[in-house]
Amino acid sequence: LAAELGGIAVRGSVTEPADLKRLVEETTGKFGRLDAAVINAGHPPKGQLLTLGDADWHAGLDMAVLSVVRVTRLVTPIMQDTSP
Repeated sequence: LAAELGGIAVRGSVTEPADLKRLVEETTGKFGRLDAAVINAGHPPKGQLLTLGDADWHAGLDMAVLSVVRVTRLVTPIMQDTSP
């Protein structure tokens, strides 16, 4: 579907820095630039607030917060580069 629409598809996880790097590299490789980034993750572990363990909380933060930080680190230098 991505190819049909003129895009790309990259399979990976927002919690894996190598997958995010590959996504950015493939995007800039095909399009030559990056104008915006939208991070859409699934959902963190579910459960009763007081029964979730630290590992569950860390996994949720990794998915919901750190994924945004990681993508921002990767795309900001590209977006700041104003050369044609």
